[in-house]
Amino acid sequence: MEQNNRLQLEDIMKGIPGGFFIYHADGDEELIYANNEVLYLYKCETMEQFRGLTGNSFRGMVHPDDLDEVEKSIEKQIMNSRRNLDYVEYRIVCSDGEVRWVEDFGHYVRSDEYGGVFYVFISDVTDKMNSHAKRESELISELRDQELLRTALQSTAFSYREVYILDLVNSYYRMIYPDNHNVTARGDYRELLKKRVAYTKTDSRMHGDILERLQPEQIQKALTDENVVEYRYIRNRPEGGEEWCVVTFTVNERIDGTPVSAVMGVRSIERIIRSEEKQNAILKDALMQAKQANEAKNMFLANMSHDIRTPMNAIVGFSTLLENEAEHPDKVRQYARRITASSRHLLGLINDVLDMSRIESGKMALNVARLQLHELLDEITAIIAPQAQEKNQRFDVRVEGKAPEQILADRLRLSQVLINLLTNAVKYTPENGTIALEVQNCPQRSAGYARLRFLVTDDGIGMSEEFQKTIFEPFTREINSLTNKVQGTGLGMAITRNLVGLMGGTIAVKSRKGEGSTFTVDMEFALPEQTEEPEPEIVVKAAERLLPGKRILAAEDNEINAEILGEVLKLEGVEYDLAKDGREAVEMFANSAPGYYDMILMDIQMPRMNGYEAAKAIRASGRPDARTVPIAAMTANAFSEDVQKALDSGMNVHIPKPIDIAALHETFRRLMTP
Repeated sequence: MEQNNRLQLEDIMKGIPGGFFIYHADGDEELIYANNEVLYLYKCETMEQFRGLTGNSFRGMVHPDDLDEVEKSIEKQIMNSRRNLDYVEYRIVCSDGEVRWVEDFGHYVRSDEYGGVFYVFISDVTDKMNSHAKRESELISELRDQELLRTALQSTAFSYREVYILDLVNSYYRMIYPDNHNVTARGDYRELLKKRVAYTKTDSRMHGDILERLQPEQIQKALTDENVVEYRYIRNRPEGGEEWCVVTFTVNERIDGTPVSAVMGVRSIERIIRSEEKQNAILKDALMQAKQANEAKNMFLANMSHDIRTPMNAIVGFSTLLENEAEHPDKVRQYARRITASSRHLLGLINDVLDMSRIESGKMALNVARLQLHELLDEITAIIAPQAQEKNQRFDVRVEGKAPEQILADRLRLSQVLINLLTNAVKYTPENGTIALEVQNCPQRSAGYARLRFLVTDDGIGMSEEFQKTIFEPFTREINSLTNKVQGTGLGMAITRNLVGLMGGTIAVKSRKGEGSTFTVDMEFALPEQTEEPEPEIVVKAAERLLPGKRILAAEDNEINAEILGEVLKLEGVEYDLAKDGREAVEMFANSAPGYYDMILMDIQMPRMNGYEAAKAIRASGRPDARTVPIAAMTANAFSEDVQKALDSGMNVHIPKPIDIAALHETFRRLMTP
């Protein structure tokens, strides 16, 4: 009901004639809502364009030169108003750079949801403001008495440096502001032009020869069909420097439609011009950034299209061949291996893109915890050594100096950095080559911290000096006959550099073509407080003795995923029951005897009840085995916060999709070991 009311209210506000917006009264004065008329006023096509133009704040809506005065006026009016109302006029800068005038009727209120806010009605009054000069001219024609005329002009012409009455027929002028009674304040208008324009240069792009245009007959001609004309020019100051000025001519008297008298006002517009130049520079910069972002997007899409289609072509092609070669087991196994390799490459590409997106959006977070350095190196060795063995490469891991046994670090991200570097070393090192990971303990800079240097070296194909300058940029790969044979997204090194930076470290590379490469990663880690912790006892049992006879409850709503999971469980000799959503999983567990299920596999995104809610419900059911039955999250939500959310809901472990059979097997062994 509340949502419907809100939508109805927004529809009403969209239909309000004229501009209407709401913004926070405190802080950065952030915008809460703006209707389409406001976007139209600022010449914006979309709300995103409007937010980018204004910074999504009231401050950004007001011309910078008017902002202080506007905010002071609003504050003063609100303080002195019983109904918290205000009225102000100010300039705005549209998306195309045009400067226009608006009037603003505001109402200050406080709400429980937003605190202090302003409800504002806004409308364009540019024509009204431009007509001020015309109204001044009409007042002058009515005030024939020169004393009254001088008084009126002095009260309204404070923004003008000089104001003159011109006799356009006889080329005669008289200065009426500032008040000056000496002889130089009146005389031949043409002589005045010679003196004044002698140190003036025109903006020829706009008005051509300013001296010619300011002649009385030319002014008379320009004012024939207009009541007001103005010309901008650049004045060379006698004391040095330049200054932008504008001279305005307003009809004072007509005879038979022909202007015979005019009011001429001269004022400086240096501040306005500089502000416009500043705004134009900002808009130009924004346009350049938008073009660069669009080019980057197009490059990203082109690269992604190519890199995704390559493994997909292999998957689709070999799948078709499988159907035709079903009677040839050797070819079936060969095609299946190719499909598996292409699937892993595609998954790696997706993971790289997601990691890069999270890094650039600032959403990548570190999970810092106590880490056994030797365990990390053992895990990395277990991953890289088989890859090196396939190419008959030698892989060495060395620790130089007395490195700390434990550090505080993000295990996943540190491992990802080193594995990325080592995997590349394996890829770009020919058979029978050598790859090494060396850890050096560097001198400490401060107590309680360890400085470690990780060196990844190889004697592979190396890189050119030119490519080394861009190796850490997204989608960059050195193209030659050797690298073309290696699959890659061009994102790995960019991700590695950003992860190293996120952990407060630095990364550098030295390489020579045909000789190999060395990557140097320097990091500083906090040292944990020393505590006596017993070494965990690791018991490894043969998987074939663990799984037969076990029963698993699997919650999976996707039929294809459920079919794959069922076949995998059959291969492991596991009996299983399938629930189609979280609620059914909770009911099946509740209706079973205690200890009936040895483990629960839980998908996350399911209808009726998701996996997090189902896990919490099972843990809170009060059954004897409710707190002890292992529950594993099995989901495509694979970010670190997803892992933590699964653990917080009572699950024991997180298994990302697509399912890695070896990882699933290890999870069974670990969680179902007596």
